[in-house]
Amino acid sequence: TTYLLEKTRIVSNKDSTYHIFYTFGYQSNVPPYISQPRPDWDSAFLQKDHFRQLWSDCYLGDDAWIHFEKIMEFLINLLCGRFEFNMESFTTEDLNRVLTKKTIMSNEESIVIDLNEAEMAQTRNTIVMKIYENLFDGVVALINRKMNNRDLIPAKQFNILDIFGFEVFEKNGFEQLCINFTNECIQTLFNKYIFEEEIKLLEEEGCAHESITFQSNRHIIDFFQSKPSGFFPILDEKTLLDVKSDISLLTSLPKNIEVYRIYREKIIVKHYADTVEYTTGDFYKKNIDRISSDVAGFIAKITKSSPIFIQTKQPMNKRGSIGVSTISSQFRQKLSELMNELESSSLHFIRCIKPNDEHIPKIWDVEKVRNQLNYCGITSALKIARQTLPIRMKKALFDKKYGILFT
Repeated sequence: TTYLLEKTRIVSNKDSTYHIFYTFGYQSNVPPYISQPRPDWDSAFLQKDHFRQLWSDCYLGDDAWIHFEKIMEFLINLLCGRFEFNMESFTTEDLNRVLTKKTIMSNEESIVIDLNEAEMAQTRNTIVMKIYENLFDGVVALINRKMNNRDLIPAKQFNILDIFGFEVFEKNGFEQLCINFTNECIQTLFNKYIFEEEIKLLEEEGCAHESITFQSNRHIIDFFQSKPSGFFPILDEKTLLDVKSDISLLTSLPKNIEVYRIYREKIIVKHYADTVEYTTGDFYKKNIDRISSDVAGFIAKITKSSPIFIQTKQPMNKRGSIGVSTISSQFRQKLSELMNELESSSLHFIRCIKPNDEHIPKIWDVEKVRNQLNYCGITSALKIARQTLPIRMKKALFDKKYGILFT
């Protein structure tokens, strides 16, 4: 299941997170937007032959691989400004037109306008992100079809969620805010299962315990998602109304000094883990998920010609744009599905602590480690663990194992 695909990283000029692009570009001509991989990376990981073997081992099919390979190489070439492609679904003229011109509907007639350099770059990025997103979902669906053998699916399952950690950089944007909001939600589950449930069980068992306090972050989550005055609902409203200024977003937020303050075009949020300063200059742009009819038509030519894509139909508005939802609403819908899945499970938490910022083994930044233990609630959980029972056992099982000691 795809939950939080950060497709904006694909077109970032400083991000190397999407390692699949290394596999397809590293050996020959590394795209300039990709930074060099670290020396300690396994070079075998960067070879396309190894990825091809993995594809084959998963029985995903030779025909699907041919389509996947063609599309990936097209995306990399497009991002690099190279118009070399081996695609039958469109011509060089089709690509040139969608990158340089845009059709606008006005009074039921169409007007074709030329795009400036910035608009052309944005159109290119939109095409790459949309096609990659469709491709990603298509591969996930392909894997699921191959695995969809009910005889192999156990009645009980053990699932692992590898969730990204709290992020604080020199400059934090829309992506970091979404990531940190996800961590806020995960923290509420941690609070519930580690603190609230444990305290409740102690009281039911009649066990004496000291007063246990922990910091709830419910008010932070409410600030972000409560309707109609939460941060995300207001951002979506401004986006759908085409209010192009992030200043309008900040001035529309209800006052809440416990959670945030505003400094110029920045919003400073007091998260459970740390205070983070977000630069909001491009929140509006990054929240838009509308594409022009020209771009939609071009993408459709590619997706309809390949069986690896999932075919979807999106509504068109009067101005000739496709799509009406926002990135924020899609993100929160996926996050809600994830949280429901976690709520229905028996949870165990593994906390990963970053020892230093230099990626050096056996070096511990004591202050950094201490802060992480405090921020994610580990020290509070330890206080509970010291007061409670390390082992709980049904009385019948206890009698069976140890009853002989009391005869």
